[in-house]
Amino acid sequence: MWQWHNKERYKYCHACKLAKKNNCNECNDKLHINKENILAWEIFEICRTQWRYSSGYKTGLDYNVIFSFLEMNNINLSPKLLRKIQILECEELKIQNESKN
Repeated sequence: MWQWHNKERYKYCHACKLAKKNNCNECNDKLHINKENILAWEIFEICRTQWRYSSGYKTGLDYNVIFSFLEMNNINLSPKLLRKIQILECEELKIQNESKN
């Protein structure tokens, strides 16, 4: 997942941050998204500001907002699409929890 990780504003992924690379241009493990997962990724990226927090840490996405976003954009939320978004959410929470330790 992309984030700005330092004040020089290099944009790179979590894997490159852990490897202490300056940016993902040096990375051999570029992010590849299968075509069947693109919609879930785009929804997650658009809604990634809609987290619920407790004690300063993300606890999960605010699904009421996501459901409203999908409805406004006439996107049908299938169980499969919801599961893909939840997988992305879990991965984001894992990254947060790793950084706490």
